[in-house]
Amino acid sequence: MRAKLAPEGQQFGRRASRKSPDVSRIADSHGDWVLFRTSDVAAWPVYLQPDLAAKLLEEQRQRQIELVAISEAEAARKAKGKQGAGETSVAEFPPAREPERKLPRHPHAVTTHRVLVDVERVWDRLADLGKGAQGDTDHAKREAAVIKRALAFGPHRATTLLPCWRESLYELAQEMPAFGAAIDVVRNTCAINDASDTFAACPPILLVGPPGTGKSYFCRRLAECLDMSSAWLAFDQPSAGNQLCGSDRMWSTSQHGTLFELLALGDSANPLIVLDELDKAVRSYTSRDLDALAQLHSCLEPETSRRIKDLSLEVELDASLVTYIATANSIAKLEAPLLSRFAVVEVGMPSPGERREAARRVMNVTLSRLALEDRIRVRPGALVVLEGYSPRVIRRSVEQAVGAALAAGRTDVTVEDVEVALGLSPMPTRSQLH
Repeated sequence: MRAKLAPEGQQFGRRASRKSPDVSRIADSHGDWVLFRTSDVAAWPVYLQPDLAAKLLEEQRQRQIELVAISEAEAARKAKGKQGAGETSVAEFPPAREPERKLPRHPHAVTTHRVLVDVERVWDRLADLGKGAQGDTDHAKREAAVIKRALAFGPHRATTLLPCWRESLYELAQEMPAFGAAIDVVRNTCAINDASDTFAACPPILLVGPPGTGKSYFCRRLAECLDMSSAWLAFDQPSAGNQLCGSDRMWSTSQHGTLFELLALGDSANPLIVLDELDKAVRSYTSRDLDALAQLHSCLEPETSRRIKDLSLEVELDASLVTYIATANSIAKLEAPLLSRFAVVEVGMPSPGERREAARRVMNVTLSRLALEDRIRVRPGALVVLEGYSPRVIRRSVEQAVGAALAAGRTDVTVEDVEVALGLSPMPTRSQLH
């Protein structure tokens, strides 16, 4: 609305002082003119006709009412949101930049590697969760707590290498000679990391062989010999496809993946992940996850593994130093693009001499694990019986035979004890035990 100003030179038609207060009200009236102080009319207070001043005042009053109503509605909406969240409100997890808590130094640390690709984005993700970006409040609270744990330890993790890796791998090769080719791959990588200032990743290894050759046992022994952080993924389970990178956050029950657990929440940048029974991966064409092996393709590729996103937390990780060892009875069901990412090692049955030596070492390892190597003696004949069996069966049978000997009050394991443990002889009766 354009105001009609008083003619220049007329009484009260002069400009008011620039120092006059800028308030929206009528004041200091005289005759036919009203001093109207408002920046909406002019840059300084002016005298207006009374009817025009009254209209302007009413418009400003209505505008103030609208602004107050909008402000009250916004405050009510925020209060309702807090009341609905209750004790599980994500506001309990504000993204305050807390000082990083350093992880305890890893005993086999060589150098460090950045596993959280972009820390600023992780903080932004935490802020989004605090603002209610996740529909389910309890789910958002769990996610925020996990992300805060990762941020508390900073973006870097240690790259690790056992100082006596040569001796450990030599002992493992003597214990399990059929896996010599796989041990050579690991040994070569350890040699590079021992001699170089940078850290190299071990190529993914696929162990292929018939059941009973000790593939799974070898993977466990390798993690023990090199003292590596490790995880075990069984691909004969329906949920195998979501284990590495987590499940889609659209589900309220989604969980972060193994890579986030090992890298962001662990203390090593080069852990070992065992992909057991890869050829038995379950494919369901009625569920959302059609291919249980889909997440593997990017994880096994050196370039793409540098930016792997956890699907549940939406946090990017550098998983390029992770060691993968897979097992399979056959490669017939595995597609060529996946096989091309592995160093395929065929595992056959060892010779009689190798089986005897392997059985002896598995037995010694089992006794050591039970802390009974100085108290129990296994007779030579019992060892001969164990020669032809897989490491898994040998370990289980030795445990049962040792238990039977101790229950009978003996410190030596006999052929009969082993045969009973293997199911080759019937269980002794109560009278025979005494």
